[in-house]
Amino acid sequence: MDTESASRRHGKIFGIDLGGWLVKVNHYFDSFGFMVLFLTGLTILYLLAYLGHPVLPGNDLSAPIGWWGWWDQGQYLKCTAALAAGQLTPDTYWYPLGYPLIGALFYRWAPQHAFLIPNLACVLGSAFLFYKISRRLVSPLEAILLILVFIGSYPGLLQMTLVEPWNTTPTLFLSYLIIFLVGFRQPSPRRILAAFVCISLIFVCRTGDAFCMAAVPAIALLGLTRWKTRVFVGAAGIAIVGAFVLIILFVNHAVFGAWRTPYDRLHEEMGVASYSVPSKIFGLLIDGNTIFREPEAALVRHFPWAIFVLPGVVYLLLRYRTRALGVILSVLATYGLYFLYNDFWPSTVYRYHGVHYLLWTIPLMVLATYFSVTKAWKYKIGRWTYLSVPLLLFPVFFVYLRERTIGSLPNTLPVVIGGQVGAQPVDWIFFEGSYACPDLVAAGRRLIRKSDFEDSLRPDGTIILLSTKLRYSPLQVDPGALSGLRQIKYGNLHWTVRWKRPKEIIN
Repeated sequence: MDTESASRRHGKIFGIDLGGWLVKVNHYFDSFGFMVLFLTGLTILYLLAYLGHPVLPGNDLSAPIGWWGWWDQGQYLKCTAALAAGQLTPDTYWYPLGYPLIGALFYRWAPQHAFLIPNLACVLGSAFLFYKISRRLVSPLEAILLILVFIGSYPGLLQMTLVEPWNTTPTLFLSYLIIFLVGFRQPSPRRILAAFVCISLIFVCRTGDAFCMAAVPAIALLGLTRWKTRVFVGAAGIAIVGAFVLIILFVNHAVFGAWRTPYDRLHEEMGVASYSVPSKIFGLLIDGNTIFREPEAALVRHFPWAIFVLPGVVYLLLRYRTRALGVILSVLATYGLYFLYNDFWPSTVYRYHGVHYLLWTIPLMVLATYFSVTKAWKYKIGRWTYLSVPLLLFPVFFVYLRERTIGSLPNTLPVVIGGQVGAQPVDWIFFEGSYACPDLVAAGRRLIRKSDFEDSLRPDGTIILLSTKLRYSPLQVDPGALSGLRQIKYGNLHWTVRWKRPKEIIN
């Protein structure tokens, strides 16, 4: 069976049998009436969060257009308005069309709030689907408590990722629908094909996320009993996704005269994995203070319970095998994609709300962490995986990444940094007192933001982090046009292991 028997789950919470009264409570939480009440309560909370959002259009007289003044949201609205008018031009087509198409359905009635109804529907649908997914693994009361604890613990996160318009809101719903269809259960050909349709719809909203989620129906194919059926359903699924891809390609060509949009080419130019992977993961997970001065951006500070997630993941694999494998691979693919993405840094995770890329994974990690506490210890391999906790805690408390200054230079003259024979590698350049980035040239080529370097504003100036391929290259810098520049510093990043915490970086 996929799960424990219904009678056992209904009489237990946190693995403890509490008798018949709990069965009645669980039956009530599983009822249609309670679900209506629960979703009604979520609707009220959502509307209050929406109307009270400080950047809601009209709530701040100093910025009356609200979040439509932001880059992403402004592009969504521009495309939505064009689609609602039956038009699509190179000036209005930037992000993928899926999300603006949804907003276009409501634009005529509420131009400033075209995404309110579809976003609310996606949020309610996601909550309902997550409850149904959780019900395959835990009792109704446990599922509801996990959802309520998550909502109560992260209202700010939910407001910045679900109330504000983002094209990850429909992909959240579609991702949970895919898991509901084929995750943690015996798959059927019809449900797998429906999951491939969802993959296609995610592709229309966010191309990269579709590739991450494709692992779920792909692994579900292994659950079909006959190889002939697997091949047929797999080929049909590829055909479904391929049809959507072709439609988008032809739309692109009709609008731009090319198969790829400027947005696609920009992301190709940005690239992935141009920087030191260990130092980037360390900054995103543990300490965003180095280079970026974002001490609150580190994900461990917001989700410390995730230190305990591995035993729960192993438990799910041991108990559900391939029925859990696809979900786990999709979560790992999502973190792999965005952690390697050259536009995802400690300076963007919370400052620019980039955490919305990861939102769909977080409730699932909460569920896995819950199993680390309640279930994983019942398995021998599960007990061994608890060793991962001190191994993960060690870098949190004892490993540090710090900036080491190699030298400083004048503030006006053109200079060449690095590249000398026998010189130390250069990882960063800091323009103290200036809040702009000069042109950088290496080997006669002007360097490209994101793929060659990442620049970020700090309280004391502008920092530039160089890609790994440029660490030993001579860089030509002309700071003459930078106002307020006091001096140029440059150096590298230095790993240390200390039992006593070093002095905090405060500038």
